[in-house]
Amino acid sequence: MSSHSLASSVQNLDQFYIYSNRALSLLKEAYDTQSSIAATDSRNTPFHNVTAGVRGRAYFSDSEEEEDEDEISVSHESEEVTKGMGGDGGIDAEKLSEMGSIGESSVKTCTKNQAKRGKNNKTKDELLKLMNSPPLVAVTIGVDGGGEEEGTNIATAIELPSVLIPKHTQNPLHDLYTLSKQLSSSSSDNNLILVLTLQSGRFAAAIFDKSKCKIHTTSTRYTTRKGQGGAQSSNDNAKGKANSIGSQLRRAGENQLRQDVADALLNWKDKIGRCAIYFLKISNQLLKGFWDDVALLNKKCTSGEFKLLYKKSEAVRSIPLDVGKPSYEGCCAIHESLLTCTLQKIHLQSVKEPENYEEGEEKTMLDSIREKGDRGDAQEQDCKPDKAQFSEPLTPLHLASRDGHIEELTYLLSSNNLDATIDDIDARAGVDNMTSLHYAASARDSALGSKCVFYLLVHGHANPCMLDSRNRLPYFLSSHEQIRNAFRKARSELGEESWDWERAKVGPPLSEQDMAEKKKKAADKKKRQRQRQKERKAKEKIEQAEAEQNTKNEAALKQKEADAKRVRDGLKPKKKCKANEGICDFCGKDGLRKTQMFHRLDYRYCSTECVKKHQRELTAAAAVARFGDK
Repeated sequence: MSSHSLASSVQNLDQFYIYSNRALSLLKEAYDTQSSIAATDSRNTPFHNVTAGVRGRAYFSDSEEEEDEDEISVSHESEEVTKGMGGDGGIDAEKLSEMGSIGESSVKTCTKNQAKRGKNNKTKDELLKLMNSPPLVAVTIGVDGGGEEEGTNIATAIELPSVLIPKHTQNPLHDLYTLSKQLSSSSSDNNLILVLTLQSGRFAAAIFDKSKCKIHTTSTRYTTRKGQGGAQSSNDNAKGKANSIGSQLRRAGENQLRQDVADALLNWKDKIGRCAIYFLKISNQLLKGFWDDVALLNKKCTSGEFKLLYKKSEAVRSIPLDVGKPSYEGCCAIHESLLTCTLQKIHLQSVKEPENYEEGEEKTMLDSIREKGDRGDAQEQDCKPDKAQFSEPLTPLHLASRDGHIEELTYLLSSNNLDATIDDIDARAGVDNMTSLHYAASARDSALGSKCVFYLLVHGHANPCMLDSRNRLPYFLSSHEQIRNAFRKARSELGEESWDWERAKVGPPLSEQDMAEKKKKAADKKKRQRQRQKERKAKEKIEQAEAEQNTKNEAALKQKEADAKRVRDGLKPKKKCKANEGICDFCGKDGLRKTQMFHRLDYRYCSTECVKKHQRELTAAAAVARFGDK
């Protein structure tokens, strides 16, 4: 039984923004023809193709290695922001005290640091090149059978970022047309766009009216230890709350950054209420605090300015790009990248797929691998039905890489066993459109995964720069150091000219000699640690023995002084007794309760008679001593 699929070649005709009149007219045309397309073939959908965007992590890091330690906070705002804020507005110091702020850090700036920041800051065009394009979806406007070759159709489509389509929509074309109409209208109440990024102690936000930025602000706070990476709150949750001065400053910086965001949102409440769509990029550590503050602002503002800005709102969209360090230029780049549409001419041609194997034909090793892939794909589609319609089935090469079967991988990559289904080692498949190298890098078994990664790179010449539909590099998916070392060993084996390893984010090359030196250094370090630990324990043992001996000596000295005092006072040495019982220091009577005894000076007596007798003896002894001196 044979089947047919569509192969296509795409030609870009023009680019325009979603809020332009041309986009509005084309989306209206697509929306009008949607019913006729559905009537022709119920399986047809205007969304005929989904492609993965390409982006990099070339300049983003959670650590603060590029920052100066003396720069605690830098904040910039446009002139329109300063005029619009005035003296009031914003959450006051009570809100900051609720967050547990230690104190407001002073803003330090200097000409040298400003010059350095200006040199390191990237322009909007540079950021667009680093981010490249987001995940895209093509909306079919019409199909004509005007191709020169037989069986060829020409389709006109608009390719636009998939983030513009709401997640839970029943009619995406209607929602796209409504959004374009809102953004293109000058008289609409909801025609603004908010872009907000918040991560790594940095905050940047801007509100756009079409292509014009109406207002923007940026803020930087000291929240991350230099060279270490990670927020202070994450470190507190993992290792306990530290009490150093630096940790207190970083906690204060986190609170101040949260206050900066809340102040900006409150001062912009009128414009935020007029936004049709909100693009947000917030790190996981700051996400909960952000939505908590938005909920407080929503309660404080009774006019409904934040009615569309809440966690599960359809107007809130997560930015599907690695935006780097938040900045005003980054907000402008995000605005342009996520609102740009492309008009395309697509040449569609019917392609006949190879027939299946006949019954009774002997199955090879390749067939058994393919059967396992079919079963795996069926289970995958049952779990995620919305994404499975856009995913390609896993090839035997993907399955062998995913399961860590190095023997099957070697068999498939040998020249005699390649066929048309696996001749492209960089082919993407599965729900996330991952390559074989992606699957090998994400293996749970680090030993098998590292072997598959090294074999795919060195013998299969897999491309380490390929990205999946979530714009992740293979090296980004390697959670084990052993797998990351396999990438570095392959880099050393293949050389720097084979691939753009910096773009693939692979670490420096690692040779066998480097591995041996690294193991030797680790063993020496462990040996020194054990030696220091042994010396520390011996020292602690000696100190403990000395402390015990000192305690015993002090106790013996105190007992000797007490016995000498008793002798001077005419008393016998004290007998030992139980803890809850007492002995009369004068007559030696025991078995008495301490609450029933009489106390005078440093001694205890069983009765007042013993008290008086001892007093008379002491008086007589004192008189004898006085007369004896004379």
